[in-house]
Amino acid sequence: MLAAPRIGCLDLDTFFVSVERLLDPSLEGKPVIVGGGPGKRGVVTSASYEVRPLGVHAGMPLTQALRLAPHAIVVAGQHRAYSEHSARVREVLERFCPCVQAASIDEFFLDLGGCERLYRRAEDSDDDVTVERTVRAITAAILETTGLPASAGIATSRPVAKIASGRAKPRGVLLVPAGGEAAWLAPLAVGVYPGVGPVAERRLAELGIRTLGELAAAEPERLAARLGRFGAALPGLARGQGAHEVGADRPAFREHDPEGGEVGSISNERTFAADIG
Repeated sequence: MLAAPRIGCLDLDTFFVSVERLLDPSLEGKPVIVGGGPGKRGVVTSASYEVRPLGVHAGMPLTQALRLAPHAIVVAGQHRAYSEHSARVREVLERFCPCVQAASIDEFFLDLGGCERLYRRAEDSDDDVTVERTVRAITAAILETTGLPASAGIATSRPVAKIASGRAKPRGVLLVPAGGEAAWLAPLAVGVYPGVGPVAERRLAELGIRTLGELAAAEPERLAARLGRFGAALPGLARGQGAHEVGADRPAFREHDPEGGEVGSISNERTFAADIG
């Protein structure tokens, strides 16, 4: 019997903020927003955990963020430094795992298949223990080598690994055992699934579907009538199905990739000094 896939999703916690704190240690422990300068228009690129409970999040207009957190320290960001630190993280990952995919500057997918044999210790009770311990060693090595905190999720598919990495934050590691995906996903809100945005979440709510467990039990035909082909695929995805390969590096990571699809998306944003039509 073939072993189940082992996909890891490693996400650097508040990456831009973390790099800024390495460059300026006085920012450690303080409320920080990366994205433009005080008095300037812009959007939040990254927000520290000190301001997130106040409602500040990435993509928010900077003026709105400062209304929510007027005490926050705003830094413009140093993109060359971010790229350099991301490259250093990748170097650490490749010491442990030969198959690494950069999904974005602060997120990587790892093919951990075979790590059980490479890293097994006599005291490990099963392969899951071996893989989880190995990934914890990876995040510890990243912190020691680069000073950057990271979280990671481990599962049999990329989408579930990505969800798990989000649930592991901050600085945690979470493994979803093979065969346990559906039960683990079931109580989670449908909006946590990559690709289910606000519009899809609202349409599902209109059908009485608010959790991934309810989504997994829904009839594909009914969902296709409201959400098209993606809707028909959702019940299977909500049970833990999805891409089982790491794939090639991508310049941008679309939250949902159709099975077998190779077309990605690239986005760019610009903030103007004054409102335009």
